[in-house]
Amino acid sequence: MLIGELSRRTGVNAHQLRYYEAQGLLTAGRGANGYRTYDEDAVLRVKQIRNLMDAGLSSEDIAYLLPCVEGETPDLVGCPELLA
Repeated sequence: MLIGELSRRTGVNAHQLRYYEAQGLLTAGRGANGYRTYDEDAVLRVKQIRNLMDAGLSSEDIAYLLPCVEGETPDLVGCPELLA
């Protein structure tokens, strides 16, 4: 999906999505035309990022925790990165 569709599906504007990508929180592929492309998992990832930001975490903290989150809420699980 393109950035506009991801924006519509998550309610997060494209500028913020590009910021998340720049911070390493979100990954995007590139189409032959150079446009960002996202897979279906990006919708959940953006919702997780938004919920963690709404909880007051910085983008740096979120980048550290993202490998250990599950679900939209998100819930933290005991992954090696977090346990260390």
